[in-house]
Amino acid sequence: MGLASSRWAPWVLPSCLPNMPSHWAPCRVGAAGESPNLVYGEEIVYPDFSVPQPLFVKEEHAKW
Repeated sequence: MGLASSRWAPWVLPSCLPNMPSHWAPCRVGAAGESPNLVYGEEIVYPDFSVPQPLFVKEEHAKW
């Protein structure tokens, strides 16, 4: 098991996958008409996160 913060770490995608948009960096490498100097591209995707709503013991605490 990794660090607790590892769930917030970005996903690094170094190669083009079948369902990836064509404008993402890994898919641009080797695409027709691209610069011949473009030899590597990777996409960094940060996972979504949410903040839970607070729970209040008393209704008066929620008015703050």
